[in-house]
Amino acid sequence: MKFIAEINVMPLKEILDPQGKAVTGSMKNLNLSEISNIRIGKHITLEITSESEEAAREK
Repeated sequence: MKFIAEINVMPLKEILDPQGKAVTGSMKNLNLSEISNIRIGKHITLEITSESEEAAREK
């Protein structure tokens, strides 16, 4: 059986996010100043082949 795992990786709130800050600044230039506190992260999708869901989770 095949299973899909999705992982979101985000920077810690305490750490400066320069990409998010740049995009936030761009929103103001696009007259979207109501949008704030943008954080940029990564979304990872994995396809796992395993005998069962439990075995896939262990991997």
